[in-house]
Amino acid sequence: AHLGSSELKTTSLACIAEMTSRDREAAVAMVSRFTVSFSGDEATLLPTAQLRDRIRQGEHVVLVDVRDIEEQKVSMIPGAVTQQTFETELLPALKGRADCPLVVPYCTVGYRSGLYCRSLVRDHGLSNVRNGEGVIMWTFDGGRLVRPARILGASAGGGVSRAPTLSPENPWTVVEAVEECVGARPIGNRVADDTEDSASAHAEVTTEVHVYGKPWDCASEGYRTVYFSSSKGARKYLLEKLKGKGARIAAVWAWTLGLFYFFFTPACGVMYNCGCKLALSKWGQVATCNIFDEGPHRCPWCSCSGVSCLLVASDTRFFQGVLLFDLLPDGFCLTVLTVALLRLAYQRIDRCVGGASCSGAPVVATKMLLASSWFLAYCVVMGGFFFALHGDYPYFLGIERASPVLAAGAEQRPAGTSVFINVTRLHAHLDEWVILDARLPSSAQGGIIPGAVLVPWEELAQGGAVTDGRTSLLKNPPELFALLAAAGVTGNQSVVVYGTWDQGWGEEGRLYWTLAYLGIAGKQLACLEGGVGAWYAAGFPLVAPTKASLLPSSIGSVGSASSMAAAVEFQARASTELVQFLANRGGALLLDVRERNEYLGSEGGDLYGSKRSGHIPQAISWPWVEHLFATDVGSGTRPLNSCEDILDSLPPGAESADIVVYCTGGIRSGFVYMVFRTCGFANVRNYDGSWYSWSANEGLMCEGQGLGCSDPQADNSVRSDSGGSGSGGMGR
Repeated sequence: AHLGSSELKTTSLACIAEMTSRDREAAVAMVSRFTVSFSGDEATLLPTAQLRDRIRQGEHVVLVDVRDIEEQKVSMIPGAVTQQTFETELLPALKGRADCPLVVPYCTVGYRSGLYCRSLVRDHGLSNVRNGEGVIMWTFDGGRLVRPARILGASAGGGVSRAPTLSPENPWTVVEAVEECVGARPIGNRVADDTEDSASAHAEVTTEVHVYGKPWDCASEGYRTVYFSSSKGARKYLLEKLKGKGARIAAVWAWTLGLFYFFFTPACGVMYNCGCKLALSKWGQVATCNIFDEGPHRCPWCSCSGVSCLLVASDTRFFQGVLLFDLLPDGFCLTVLTVALLRLAYQRIDRCVGGASCSGAPVVATKMLLASSWFLAYCVVMGGFFFALHGDYPYFLGIERASPVLAAGAEQRPAGTSVFINVTRLHAHLDEWVILDARLPSSAQGGIIPGAVLVPWEELAQGGAVTDGRTSLLKNPPELFALLAAAGVTGNQSVVVYGTWDQGWGEEGRLYWTLAYLGIAGKQLACLEGGVGAWYAAGFPLVAPTKASLLPSSIGSVGSASSMAAAVEFQARASTELVQFLANRGGALLLDVRERNEYLGSEGGDLYGSKRSGHIPQAISWPWVEHLFATDVGSGTRPLNSCEDILDSLPPGAESADIVVYCTGGIRSGFVYMVFRTCGFANVRNYDGSWYSWSANEGLMCEGQGLGCSDPQADNSVRSDSGGSGSGGMGR
């Protein structure tokens, strides 16, 4: 730093020039990369060589170091002041003056200083501002660096205010430059006087330079670089972005988007009294909604269908099955609309206050008030719109409809009214029904009812290995609509399903539940009482299956089912997550309708290949055949027990409880769902994944004597509704 002779100085500089000629290009490229976005605006770049020459020629230049204090403590450009010192002591005297000295902020490579230049011009009205290339280029083209002067009385780790000057390289102090401009001394004396080193004190030249991070380690040869670790640099960058105006902008948008995330779903709870409530998670907000109650009324927002779902942040429901678009999260379209409209509004507010973008508490409060007004207006307008469309819904903002009407085409079946049709009635009106045979083709070789189409449950399920847990899960609604349309179900006819009744798996109940879940009730949805056995016993004809009675191998476009225009009955189906929620909340009735030995589990493994053997915790064993059908009459099909007998076999209060029924793959439990709905149980759901899905997820607990399940009641009697042993019944 202090060369003893001109000869030594010349030799050293030549050596350095030779060594750094290749590195300077890297430094120039680095600066260009980080300052290209400022080209042509308020942060026009001032080359370091020009800056050096203007200073040495005696021009008044105010150098402002905008770096972090840890960087400044290593070294600064001679004569520079820190950003804090500039803003508190000098900036007030420079605002609004066109004849003031040139202000040149700098940082490492010109990015942070470029942002600060914009702020000085836009927010503070300075006009004579240029962006410096930074300390890295200063090591090549500017000259020497010095240790900064610490504030008088500060501790060893205290702050800094400025860097001493190096005459004749920078003969002017910042205070002198500003004083000559404004004709008076700047506010306060700290810049000139309150430091341990005055302007005339000895300046400590240093060859250390802080380059922020390793990627910027391209200072001139002869300099020792210091930089933050990767994690610390990233943390400082984020904190810097959240300071000042950045924090205010972040607060405004956090408020704007937070309103819709936390309060949009609860808003429908307020407007429609549907049960949606305030919670941290979206599931917690909607878990108590009346769409899960299967009562006469369902929240218009939460039960949306079609394009209207985009208006109430249910994007996944609208885009389900649409290539790529089904990846969009709920609320995406509404978020885009909100951001687009409010961004324009916020920009108008900024222009009205003189371009000070998001400046100050009053502007922030104004923007937050505008966001709140938009949120409330949107909710009320959309709420009224959906209320007008749903003539069957009785409540809106405390207003109760005098006589809510049913939606077009909808029919309410009174509790206790049977969904079953006997063989005599079906035979007499055979041409009035779309007939669906729920059996597998291999089981229908003995004949099918004339005009029937085979729709086995496997065709409507996702399939795959049993241990994957997706075997019995329903396919997406668009696929199901298309499959059923191919079977002749278009949503406006009477549909009857049949199977093998008590002699099979309950497959007709699974198909009935699937149609009910999809909202395909048409004029009437019924199940043939007694199944194909009762039809045959009555002497009615069966015909051999033909190609026309099979589902086509290719169903074509999903759009072929668009005429159904059916609303999916989400409350009819239980997901694994819902089963967990109801079990944890308590008060729900979880029925395992498999046979008792399946419920208990076996060390030899599950009877039907599930990954574990046992049952869901808190589930009650309720074998379906034992409780649904009357005592074996010796021949023919067994009739169903009365609803009173079925209710008596359940725990008290079951008719009003949240009920989830499950078996191995949601087939037998689908039959139980159908019977329970016939008996007037309003809050019953079928868990289509059932034991296949639950046992495949090893993160979920299970109970039983089988491998992989705990047996907390090893010495006690099994949890059961009656304690009797199961009889009859088969499979899934």
